[in-house]
Amino acid sequence: MNDSLISDIVSILKNSFERGESISLHKLLGTIDAKHHLILNLDELNSAIKLVGGCQVITNEENTILSSVELIERTDYVTKGDINKAFKIYENLIKRSK
Repeated sequence: MNDSLISDIVSILKNSFERGESISLHKLLGTIDAKHHLILNLDELNSAIKLVGGCQVITNEENTILSSVELIERTDYVTKGDINKAFKIYENLIKRSK
């Protein structure tokens, strides 16, 4: 696993949560892609989430959101379906920007 990638994900999540903000999974994918020129995989993402702790994954038909929960011991993890949905959203955003 790429330690600098995981460190960047942890930093992004912690900074968002400290500001009281949630982050869309597709935006996280875009940020990581822009910096590292790669798409993170499920294991890397969940490893970072485990290090942050207190992460809640909220999924609906349109989006997957990562947000903070008050109990650091409670942590949800992203599923393959969540990351696939986020990747499709990210792909569509790229196509529209061209």
